[in-house]
Amino acid sequence: MSHTPGPWKAHFANYTTVHTVDGDETVATIDSGILWGRAVSEADANADLIAAAPDLLEACKAIDEAL
Repeated sequence: MSHTPGPWKAHFANYTTVHTVDGDETVATIDSGILWGRAVSEADANADLIAAAPDLLEACKAIDEAL
């Protein structure tokens, strides 16, 4: 399985985006969802979760190896 290597960082602006830390690649763009009744804070929380994905993957791999 391949993916964009981390670390990733969330950037909060008109659209919430997740970029590689060096800023070379956009990993995700998250619409705030205001038109659908979702709060901007929900989009920000989703971006934080997406940005954590590389670290979460490494943690899962470590747990799998320990079991």
